[in-house]
Amino acid sequence: MNQRDEILKLADINNGKIQTNQIVAKGFRKDALRELVVEGRLVRVCRGLYMLPEISVDEYEVCQLKIPKGVFSYDSALFLHKLTNRVPQML
Repeated sequence: MNQRDEILKLADINNGKIQTNQIVAKGFRKDALRELVVEGRLVRVCRGLYMLPEISVDEYEVCQLKIPKGVFSYDSALFLHKLTNRVPQML
């Protein structure tokens, strides 16, 4: 199994998401991510975060992955805890 297949397998295990730092920690080349994006086997969501094409992007999850110590508050917190049915507004 080559590096690109290993990366896809790792993304599949990780609910369809993979981060560049995970690739580097495993000793894989970063170029393999770019090759997978060009082939259409991965989608670049933002800097350092990639997803399988069949996975839908959840903006809150992306924020959580990019800023792990971030805190959701006010309308966002109520929405995430299902205490309101009103979707928070984006400014």
